Amino acid sequence: MAVLTLGLVLVGCSDDENPVTPQTGTISVNVTPDGIGASWTLTSADKLVASAWGDSTMAGLAPGQYTLTWNTVASWVSPSPAADTKTLVAGQALSFTGTYLQAPGSVGIDVSPDGIGISWVLTKPDGTTVEGSEDTVLGDMPAGLYSLVWGSVDYYRTPVSEQLELDGAGSVTFTCTYELDAPAEGFTLVPPGTFVMGSSQGEPGRDSDENLHPVTISQGFWMSQFEVTESWWDAVMGSGAATSKKPKAGVTWDQAVEFCNTLSVAEGLTPAYTINGTNGNVAYNPAADGYRLPTEAEWEYACRAGSSTAYFNGDMTGLFCVYDSYLYEAGWYCGNEKGGTEEVGQKAANPFGLYDMHGNVWEWVNDAYVAAYETLPGTDPYVAGSTGEYRVVRGGGYGSGTQFCRSAARSAAPPTMGHAQYGFRVVKNLD
Repeated sequence: MAVLTLGLVLVGCSDDENPVTPQTGTISVNVTPDGIGASWTLTSADKLVASAWGDSTMAGLAPGQYTLTWNTVASWVSPSPAADTKTLVAGQALSFTGTYLQAPGSVGIDVSPDGIGISWVLTKPDGTTVEGSEDTVLGDMPAGLYSLVWGSVDYYRTPVSEQLELDGAGSVTFTCTYELDAPAEGFTLVPPGTFVMGSSQGEPGRDSDENLHPVTISQGFWMSQFEVTESWWDAVMGSGAATSKKPKAGVTWDQAVEFCNTLSVAEGLTPAYTINGTNGNVAYNPAADGYRLPTEAEWEYACRAGSSTAYFNGDMTGLFCVYDSYLYEAGWYCGNEKGGTEEVGQKAANPFGLYDMHGNVWEWVNDAYVAAYETLPGTDPYVAGSTGEYRVVRGGGYGSGTQFCRSAARSAAPPTMGHAQYGFRVVKNLD
């Protein structure tokens, strides 16, 4: 605390011509909080009396009106009112007290992925809470320590809670990414939903067995982002020595089903198939928690990923092996192939995070082929095949023309056929 003794110049006279010393008073200035460099000025009759910072006491001041003006401090809100006038009475003391408050700032919340219903609870420095969801920016927030607890989202790992310190007039952002709690690396979540299966009459290259019809996939599922590779196949079915990231091609439907069961048993899961022989002689348990092939409807729903165009990223620009900008971006076909399969994951993923749904290898699905699939139930349709019945393949291969790589394109083959351009990917029910 500083004590300022101010000399005053007094003008006046008395009858006996002896100077008269008037009574004086004292003014004190108190500033909180300490140490922020808050300055002020004291004036009287428009004349400067003192200019200082922090706490001060000034003695020997003449009676009269005094005005204390609080100066601004960066990141702090000045006392209100900014200027205060008081009257000093002779022989007395008065004080000016000012409290600076830290200026409010902003708290941002940035979550990803968007649209999965991420909720959160933010605790402010005073203990009150704000509840919300998804991305936001909260303004007019006081300085201090903030805590944020993330809400749970089905099939995602919940991030740990966080604390951040907000300085006055500043900003902080809580950022987090929810990661899928997938059954294994390389799987992505395909949510439930409704879509229109098939192709319109005007879609180039369509076949007569692609009649449009609405289909609902009532349950989400896990799907491998990539076609089963040679290295993955060998790790499950062979020595584990293979390292190739090319899709396992030349696989029969029977072999694809056997892979699913072997992988399930290795992970302690219930196999989805009871294999009673070859040539498609299996019984399928849709409630099993093990790995399986996608149904035909699940496959097209996953391939489209919300799109209604020929490919997930756009419509066809030409038939057969012509350059097609959308297909060139999405997959391998006869217009860009190099003589065989290519390593998975080199082309663009669709919005569900799936690669190579168009081209590279045709993919076996669970269903037996039926031409009039629009007559099947509208929710979770599936065609169980008997021994020897043709099974559906989807997506086209590296030697296929553009029309065979469309989302709606269908083909079928005997379950014992191991074509050089036939492969598969696997799915798993949600727990």
